[in-house]
Amino acid sequence: MKSLSKTGREKITVWREQYHVGSTPSGALLLKIIIHKSHSDTQAQTAYIRHQLSSLDVYMESIGSDIEKFNIHVKTLVQQLNARGETTQDLLVNLFKGYKAAADSKFVEYVEKWEDEYEDVDLVTPEALMTRAANKYKTLVLKEKWLAPSPQEEKVLALEAKVKFMYKKKGANQPAIKKGEANEKKPNQKKSKDKPAWMSKEPNDKNVAKKVEGKEYWWCPIHKSWTRHKATECKGKGFIPKKAEKLNEGRKRSESQRELKLAKAAESLHEESDE
Repeated sequence: MKSLSKTGREKITVWREQYHVGSTPSGALLLKIIIHKSHSDTQAQTAYIRHQLSSLDVYMESIGSDIEKFNIHVKTLVQQLNARGETTQDLLVNLFKGYKAAADSKFVEYVEKWEDEYEDVDLVTPEALMTRAANKYKTLVLKEKWLAPSPQEEKVLALEAKVKFMYKKKGANQPAIKKGEANEKKPNQKKSKDKPAWMSKEPNDKNVAKKVEGKEYWWCPIHKSWTRHKATECKGKGFIPKKAEKLNEGRKRSESQRELKLAKAAESLHEESDE
């Protein structure tokens, strides 16, 4: 028992009845419980690691297509798997799937060429693929071509710049072009009514429920408002699972980087049109 860590002892002592004969502890039974629990924990951890390796495309999106961070994550998972006496035969397949989820089209094309070579010749190793992916990523970043606009996006930018130049030349105001404009509310649509002042007033006491005009309301600390749902039933953003939050942050980071590239390209095209 003294050879166990504090965490280990906490896991074992809950099975006290199984390693005692009456009130007398049995060393042999205790060892059996320790081996059983260790084996179960190892199996659970191994299954979790394999799941992580099979979900590398999701992880790529969650980190905003940071290839260096991606490679470190993969190497760490493989080391953890090896430490448990396990190996993986699907690492290359999972790597290709993960790399192809990156937001940069040039990088994805590069990876797809290596995937074709792997299927034809079967000479690519996971280590070689990760090294080449890291080098390609560094090269694109140094040349400021990482997350650069694709040819199709450049055509759209050129067209927008041309339209903007035409409106500017005629002295007219250019209609705003917004992403997802079709989903936005039209000017003639009625705005939602403003909330009464009392709905935003936080209660001073512990009474978080009240009735107003025959309807029940509860104070929701997530929405910072009196709502028709209880705080424990809130489905607001504060209750998004951590993994989903991480994934959303990674996607937003990747999208913001791409939007910055697009904005710079648009600005450059606009300047050329002015000339």
